[in-house]
Amino acid sequence: MATQSLKHVFYPLYMDKPGSGVGEVRNKAYGVFATRLSTHRFLDIPDSKIFVGDIEREAKGGIRTFTLADGTVLSQSKENSDGKVADYVYTVKKRIGQKRVIIRTGKRIYPSDSKKTQVHTLSFAFPKWATIPVISDALGEFIPPAKIARDGTPSSTEIEPYYTIEKGGTYGIWQQTTAQSSIVAGTNVTELLNKIRADGGDIKQ
Repeated sequence: MATQSLKHVFYPLYMDKPGSGVGEVRNKAYGVFATRLSTHRFLDIPDSKIFVGDIEREAKGGIRTFTLADGTVLSQSKENSDGKVADYVYTVKKRIGQKRVIIRTGKRIYPSDSKKTQVHTLSFAFPKWATIPVISDALGEFIPPAKIARDGTPSSTEIEPYYTIEKGGTYGIWQQTTAQSSIVAGTNVTELLNKIRADGGDIKQ
């Protein structure tokens, strides 16, 4: 039995990358990413960064037509029930993301045995829409810079400046100054709230 809670906690995440046209925005998405409280504690992330609200967003689009390609018209039923009126509001569920990110620490699992060099790892779970730049940006903005060993050799209280996508490649965590000035992604709950409200949604806490 664990001496401290290992439940998952959630942090805000949004992607708001401008398009090529004036005023155009593409790849807009928002939601949460997650980790266990043990990772939260190891990285000295302030509790104020934990996202405890529910995102309510407004669905865009018109009423679905139930006309097939050949002109056959279907009646609405339980099996065919998504003919919802435009702009209805629904709650975005806080789920553990399917894109798992693994980060190596410098904390050895067997500190007294020089032959065993395994170290503890941390993990974050991001939503499927989170691209590599979004993850690199979010981690760089979110993790305290003092916890990241930029020389690549972390102490027992630090992490490497890289992360690995499960069943994928290894990528760098952005410097915090770069991440904070970037427009690729963000982890600020106030900015997230403003973007959700601009789309007709809200955050309920």
